[in-house]
This record gives sequence, structure tokens and C-alpha cells, in this order.
Amino acid sequence: FGAEYRDYDLSRAAQRINFQRKLRLLTQAGCTIGASSRVLELGCATGDFLALVRQQSGAATLGIEVSAFARGRALEQGLSVLSPDDPELTRRVADFAPDFIVAWDVWEHLAHPATVFDGHIAAARRGVVVALTTVDASSAVARLRGHRWRQFHPPTHLNYPTRRSLRSFLQDRAFQVRSQQSF
Repeated sequence: FGAEYRDYDLSRAAQRINFQRKLRLLTQAGCTIGASSRVLELGCATGDFLALVRQQSGAATLGIEVSAFARGRALEQGLSVLSPDDPELTRRVADFAPDFIVAWDVWEHLAHPATVFDGHIAAARRGVVVALTTVDASSAVARLRGHRWRQFHPPTHLNYPTRRSLRSFLQDRAFQVRSQQSF
């Protein structure tokens, strides 16, 4: 409350609609989350996406969230959520062995996003699906507005990837990019 979101609870209905859309986009890209799936969400906030996944598919879920407030809300929903500072994080993610890694609007908040993702990808099952949303510093709006672009707001946004840099990141790690579009 008061930082990125003035009142996080007021945005929950819109967030749920967007999470449904993201699940449909995954399915359209041929990446359906099923009962045997293991979904790791980086930046899971209050756990609403993981709760939706669990409810709709029965998939196993694990979240990572920096905010103690948000982790507490996710834990209240019966979700398994860790702090990125948890000394057991690496072992727990490796034991979980995700086959889906999702991160909705997280990349831009990480000091070293490639390193963070590499660590989780290394712990994942072969053929892991990585799905993320982030800012696009190469967009026409970003280029036209420059430092007045609404997504340009340090210190909470630390990285400003472009479509090209994300595609390069994924292809360098032997991922096939199935979909890359504005959301």
C-alpha cells in the first residue's frame, strides 16, 4: 500500500481478469498448465495467480515474493511462498523442479534479472516454459516520451528491457520464443 499500488486490494478484480487472459495466452501458445504441472511464480504478490492456477488445473505451485505483506496474504490462501532472501530458496526451488516459470511485471524490478532467471531455469525440469510480462523500452510510446514515459520510475524500476534484448536472452538459453506481443 502506498508505493507501487495505492491500494492493492482495489486492483484485485482487474488483476484476476488479466491472469485469466495470461492463462489463455499460454494455452494459445501451446503451453497449457495441467494437473501434473509445477508452476513457479517470481514476484507472486498476494498469490492470486497461483491460487487461480491451482483452482483451475490442480497444478502444484510455489511463489517467490519480496514483500512480507504480500507473502502473508498468499500464505493466508494456503499457498507456498518464499522470500528471495530465504536461505532455503535454492534447495526448495530445485526440489520443486518447475516446468513453468512465470513472472508478471517483475523483470524490471530486479537488479540482476538474467542472473535471477538463470538460477531458476537451472533448477527447472527439461523443457521448462518461461512466461513473463515486462516493460518494453523499445516501444513507440517509450521512445517518444523518453524520461517522461510512465514506466520510467527509478528506483522501483531498475531495468528497461526491449523486445530484442528479451528475445536474445531467451534464445541464448536455447528457448524457442512462441509468442511476443503487447499485453
